[in-house]
Amino acid sequence: MSGFKVDMLVLLAAGVAAGCSSSAPRDGNHSVPVATNQDASQDVQTDAVPPAADCSGRTTAGEVPAEHRAAAMACAPSTRSPAIPDAGLVSCTTSADCTGDGGQSALFATCLHGTCSFDQCLVDADCGAAEVCACSSDYYGGNGAYHANVCVPGNCHVDADCGAGGYCSPSRGHCGSFQGFYCHTPNDRCVDPARDCDPGCANACVYAPTTGAFVCGISACAG
Repeated sequence: MSGFKVDMLVLLAAGVAAGCSSSAPRDGNHSVPVATNQDASQDVQTDAVPPAADCSGRTTAGEVPAEHRAAAMACAPSTRSPAIPDAGLVSCTTSADCTGDGGQSALFATCLHGTCSFDQCLVDADCGAAEVCACSSDYYGGNGAYHANVCVPGNCHVDADCGAGGYCSPSRGHCGSFQGFYCHTPNDRCVDPARDCDPGCANACVYAPTTGAFVCGISACAG
């Protein structure tokens, strides 16, 4: 979303072995873009390092993610939006009708249910087929910054999309904001970062699109 303040995204990877010094998320021997498409360096075999220094992540059978989408939820309109323009909200047919003339009105740029809106969505159906509606109330805005309900990428909408016993979980970026929603798979290097990632190297479990798995990383909020 352009036109309003957001906090800096800082996603650093968990390092490897005792050094834990790498600067990008890890998954196998591939470069792994996560949110800012930062690069990655090579991984090591997890059985070669003790659990206390397992920077690449290690899952345990039967883990259930703390966050997963058992059912799709509708979002309420954002309570952290700019003031409504003096002329009021404009009726629209498409988002092209909401281009405005700059200033505050430019932030109400999405045609949502016939009205130019600061929010991009209220329900998943307001987004594209490969997107999920993420609620503004479910992430931190930071320093009073505006933040809206947003459409984010995803390969699932609910747990059932991930197969029997599957889980559809968010991958989070700066200040807990949403990068997307993805199915957990046997290729994941983490499910619960507190259990699966060494706290000296990582504090988050984030999705790596190029390898289709969750990996250990660092998610920070500046300011």
